[in-house]
Amino acid sequence: MPEDDVYPSLSVPTPPRDADEQRWNVESVIGSRVLLGAGLVSLLAGTVFFVKLSNDNQWIPPQVRILCGLIAGLALMLGGAWRLAKERTLVAEGVTGLGASVIYLSLWGAFGPFHLIDYRVAFAAMIAVSAALALVAWSRKSENVALLGLAGGYLTPVLLMAGPFDRGVLAVYLAVLSGVMLMLAVRCRYRRVEAASFAAALLYAPVFAPATAAGDVWTSNQSLLVASVLFAEFALALLFAARREQQVDLRRIGLLAAEVLAYAAVLELELNWNGPVLAFADAAFAAVLLAAVTARVPVAMRTAYAWLGIGILTRAVEAWGHGHALTATIAVEGAALFYTGLRTDRSWMRTGGFALLALATAGATIHLLGDNVKYAVFNVRTFTLATVVVALLAVLADLRARTEPLLHWERDLTPALLIVISVLSVAGITADAVTATAADGTWTAATQTTISVLWSIAATALVALGFRFRWSLARWLGIALFGATIFKVFTVDMTGLDFIERVVSAIVLGAVLVVVAGLYQVVMLRRRAS
Repeated sequence: MPEDDVYPSLSVPTPPRDADEQRWNVESVIGSRVLLGAGLVSLLAGTVFFVKLSNDNQWIPPQVRILCGLIAGLALMLGGAWRLAKERTLVAEGVTGLGASVIYLSLWGAFGPFHLIDYRVAFAAMIAVSAALALVAWSRKSENVALLGLAGGYLTPVLLMAGPFDRGVLAVYLAVLSGVMLMLAVRCRYRRVEAASFAAALLYAPVFAPATAAGDVWTSNQSLLVASVLFAEFALALLFAARREQQVDLRRIGLLAAEVLAYAAVLELELNWNGPVLAFADAAFAAVLLAAVTARVPVAMRTAYAWLGIGILTRAVEAWGHGHALTATIAVEGAALFYTGLRTDRSWMRTGGFALLALATAGATIHLLGDNVKYAVFNVRTFTLATVVVALLAVLADLRARTEPLLHWERDLTPALLIVISVLSVAGITADAVTATAADGTWTAATQTTISVLWSIAATALVALGFRFRWSLARWLGIALFGATIFKVFTVDMTGLDFIERVVSAIVLGAVLVVVAGLYQVVMLRRRAS
């Protein structure tokens, strides 16, 4: 008898996770992380409040206070770094970050409220502290140290910004702190440091808004300079990080989009009083983003740069030419996006192109209904409408020329596109006819006659195109427009116009109808012969 029959194998079930163990995990997280964080913040806040209280009551001379702060901060930072060399614990990381925060606080107080040292000395000392903290975080492979130091560095000005302060010094301080932290993030691949640096710097945006106070003048140019320097730091950090890692995820792309939108918002706030200047600034910004497409970064990152650049360029066009230019630009972008999606076999790109074209069509319709222009043809309304029609025609030609890789619903859009193009074209020539012949908005006999003639020409063009490309829908649209023209001539022109206008409308319409009827007969005879 086999051994397996005598001693059958028994499977021991895995015991369920004990509830006490789950409670212990929650308790350990709260006890080791939450309490540690609260304790560090409490220590830093207590130190700040003690400094302020001693300053208000003149308990300790400012020099002694600053010296004690520097010694205590240096001791904490060195002690934490020494402990990290032996064992990387949360307490050691927290003490290191707390020490750096105390040093930042002391240096800021030395050259800010107390004016004990020159700003150049404080600037150099802060650079040294940031470099030392970055070195500790890099050598000990501790992202938490970098985050704690970053928090201390950014919180220090907030805690001491009770009275007047120098925005220029604060801007330099933020630029140096952000630069050091971003270099550390790129070197050690600390993703959280990238996002935290941007979020912390963004919180200071209201401080640099243009304002005039007693003895303090801060201009728009200075605000733009600060925003440009900080954005350049963050943008370069993201670019270098993507090149170094050669991988990208949605969080990094989202951070890039947030940085671009934040800087674009600054441009809007500071330059919206002058459309041409804003357009130039947005165009330069878009050029930088589009140039980044050539960088050696993952495809997703290059795509994000391209989309953001096109978006900012669209805003530049709108700032320069207002709504008409925006509508025309959206139409061109929609056609280009559809073309790119067709060549690369990406259905989402083609869908995005259709969405943009629909938006442009809606914009063109609004301009047709609401614009009041002085001159026919040579006006922004006609230019916008012509751009939208040409973009739609380009997409229509691609749809009819290809069957792959189009989806079924995309091929089914060709009739709708032809109808939209026909309606927009007829509406456009009608609007220009009214503009040319009805100066005060009142339709005249010349207006009615011109419309009838133009409709007859448009209907003939539709029928001719239908024969040329063997598309029955185009011919039926031409016939429908002929029907509308015939109805208008015999109900409006023949009864309400002067004798000369009646003659013109009837003769033109009759001649066109005879020609089209003859064309139909020729085609029918050829088909029967074949």
